Amino acid sequence: MKKFLLNVLSSAAGVFLAASIVVIVFTVLLISAAASMGGQSPANVEPHSVLRIDLEGVLSERSQDSPLTSFGMDVPAANLEDIISSIKVAKANSNIDGIYINAGAVSANPASLQEIRRALTDFRKSGKFVVSYAGTYTQGAYYVCSAASKIILNPIGELEWRGMGGEMMFYKDLLKKIGVEMQIVKVGTYKSAVEPYTATEMSDANREQVTQYITNIWNNIKKEVSASRNIPVDKLNALADMYMALKSPKEVLGSKLVDKLAYEDDALAEVAKLSGKDDIDDLKSMADNTAGMMAIGIFLIVFIIVFVVLMAVVILLDVFIFNPLEVGCKKYYLRNLNEPAQVGNIGYAFDNNYKNITKTMFFRDLFTVLWTLLFIIPGIVKSYEYQMIPYLLADNPQMTKEQAFEESKRMMQG
Repeated sequence: MKKFLLNVLSSAAGVFLAASIVVIVFTVLLISAAASMGGQSPANVEPHSVLRIDLEGVLSERSQDSPLTSFGMDVPAANLEDIISSIKVAKANSNIDGIYINAGAVSANPASLQEIRRALTDFRKSGKFVVSYAGTYTQGAYYVCSAASKIILNPIGELEWRGMGGEMMFYKDLLKKIGVEMQIVKVGTYKSAVEPYTATEMSDANREQVTQYITNIWNNIKKEVSASRNIPVDKLNALADMYMALKSPKEVLGSKLVDKLAYEDDALAEVAKLSGKDDIDDLKSMADNTAGMMAIGIFLIVFIIVFVVLMAVVILLDVFIFNPLEVGCKKYYLRNLNEPAQVGNIGYAFDNNYKNITKTMFFRDLFTVLWTLLFIIPGIVKSYEYQMIPYLLADNPQMTKEQAFEESKRMMQG
């Protein structure tokens, strides 16, 4: 019993030491990741830097706090608050020469897009440049980028300019089919929130108000784009009727919606030239995705290391402690058949050919896992075939691995 307790305690101490090493390594890697990200402070912007804005994806109002962000392991999505504040900081910082917008498919409400556009217009009042580039400009992205001093489109890209519209989904017939009846109290002609549940089409009043606010938004967009691009409003309407996404890039260039057709490298070279750089490689960006990708890479490496170490600890626990304890429990059951068993019998494997028992039980687990890889069923069959191995070792710890496997298979047949 004394030897059993010493073995258990020594194994537990080893596990504790291994876990402590894992925690220390994980903490060091987290601190390193935080330090690598912390060096990119806007307060230390190098001369002739350029603020890069990636205008794509879903644009939220504010950033969502994440515990990983503080360690540089989470790349936050674009949000209105950060973009506006970054533009204001860039305007006031003399080391920042301009803004480069990498546009794409952006999903945001018109009010948010207007806020960004107004911030860019205000930024240009400082005399600094704004260059935008996109392989595909969605209408919302183009509305924002129309405030740029130069708009560049990929030679095989497209630009969406189609006007605005609205649609609604109605559920009345669906609810009727499933036996649901909506009970609604409605006051006022223009209260249309309940219409999807009570009607199959838009009421005249709702159509009037939806048409009115969409028209107002569209008129405002056309007015601002017209002022920035020096294109008459009537022509913008005509271009929308032509559905510019179906037009070739050369036709888009001819419409004066963009200033130049070029690939991204050429667009970056244009930005480098405007910021006084000789080479694209010299161009510094405050918000480049490289840092985010590096942070993700660091996080994945840390995760893999921690996972591997923890799996190693679990396997070691299973091989050197839990498997021998399993054999000890079987010894306890076997002895209890004929006479009162002692609690110390649970540590039987630690005092009786521990090495052989550990080896045999390890191969039992290994073979079970390997057989399980063959579409699970073989693993289940083998787990039953090896069922008697711990009982055999409890009865005869001198039995070799081969003998234990063979005898267990014979006993479990039929």
